[in-house]
Amino acid sequence: MASLEITKTGVKITFTWWEKLLTYKGDTEIHTKNLRGATADPTFMNDTLVFRTRGAIGVPGIFSMGTFAKNGDRVFTCWRRGQNVLVLELQDMKWNRIALGIDSAKSLAKDINASLTA
Repeated sequence: MASLEITKTGVKITFTWWEKLLTYKGDTEIHTKNLRGATADPTFMNDTLVFRTRGAIGVPGIFSMGTFAKNGDRVFTCWRRGQNVLVLELQDMKWNRIALGIDSAKSLAKDINASLTA
């Protein structure tokens, strides 16, 4: 399961070795200027992501790993069934959203949004 840390300059996402392998992505830092907000979205995993880019794999409602495109948006996902989904809304980045399976998504979303207004 990915871990997320709120830093002075933004958010740092750390992936496990198998998540790095499945998503073709390494650990990522997102600066505050690129974050628009965060939400805990338990229904996100039910949405079908239409177009897969290189290396993206997923089964709706079961798991999703990699970069997908839907309605002109690029979404990076890394979650599996049973996890809480945290959705980060982004701007001026290669993705429009990042959806992560993570512990305590609601409290992290609240903390991230609070850090953006501070």
